[in-house]
Amino acid sequence: MKKRWVCVCLTVSVLPSFAAKWLLPRLPDFQKRHPDIHLRLHTSAAAVDLASGAVDAAIRYGRGPYPGLVAQTMFRETFAPLCSPMLGIQSGDDLCNATLLHLDWLSPDDVTPTWERWAAANGIKGLKTSGGISFSDDTHAIQAAIAGQGVVLASPAMARDELDAGLLTMPFDQHLDGHQYHFLHTGRGTNRAEVDAFADWISNQVAQLPTAS
Repeated sequence: MKKRWVCVCLTVSVLPSFAAKWLLPRLPDFQKRHPDIHLRLHTSAAAVDLASGAVDAAIRYGRGPYPGLVAQTMFRETFAPLCSPMLGIQSGDDLCNATLLHLDWLSPDDVTPTWERWAAANGIKGLKTSGGISFSDDTHAIQAAIAGQGVVLASPAMARDELDAGLLTMPFDQHLDGHQYHFLHTGRGTNRAEVDAFADWISNQVAQLPTAS
């Protein structure tokens, strides 16, 4: 009798923007390595109860700690001004005359990337940090920057494809450090082997990043 092939479902909760810009382009490699795991992505910025069993693991951005959970650090996020090359921004004066795009963070804290913090850290005076357009989703803010609607303080890692394609440019070398991404799970459950396989794969992907930290 032919052996029956069993496919196990693994549910991972992921931030929508992280899923779209970082995780999805890499998933074909995971599926190639683990064809027996049916991966289900639950995209949400809301907190999930991993102990309930409805979700096996989660990728979250934050300071931590995460009591009662196994937390695998992935990498630290950084933020820098990004804009369309058509804006021709090359100096602080150019930036002061440009429209600034803003992100509305759900839980801002002392390391939340803001134009005020970036200007203060880099000695840019006269930057009008109010006005412009605000976005609740950084992928939309990046699309607005590509369209030449302004300059966004965003993650170069999440906009790597657009930077490599020349749709965006990073006119300043100065970055702001943010929090870290973490892969979280309970360390228990019936899908422990599948969670461990995904954790190992995540570690391998992070190790290949140019500036993994």
